[in-house]
Amino acid sequence: MTKLRSLVEETRCAMLLVYHLRRANGDKGQEQGKEISLSMLRGSHSIAQISDAVIALERDQQAEDPTLANTTTVRVLKNRYAGETGVSAYLLYDKDTGRLKEIENPLESDNQSDVEDFL
Repeated sequence: MTKLRSLVEETRCAMLLVYHLRRANGDKGQEQGKEISLSMLRGSHSIAQISDAVIALERDQQAEDPTLANTTTVRVLKNRYAGETGVSAYLLYDKDTGRLKEIENPLESDNQSDVEDFL
């Protein structure tokens, strides 16, 4: 990770890494929408320490409601420069077009009309 960080600093380019998570302990795993944290990153903790930003994508694949099953929560776990973390967006996947559309929180009942218009 240190060598990758050095390469980024030397070339002044951005580097995106896709990283796997540890298996969840307990009754609810990531495929069931468990909230992701920095401690779930697999391997050494250097990813969380060296990165400028860490962004997690969460989705409850097992949800019975098709809207919830096709909605991805975008959560900022680390933001070195601005410091703002937490949920930043909800993205609904349209199987017909293969596109994602940003929607309001699908768990709030007053936002269901936005979702129904999209589907």
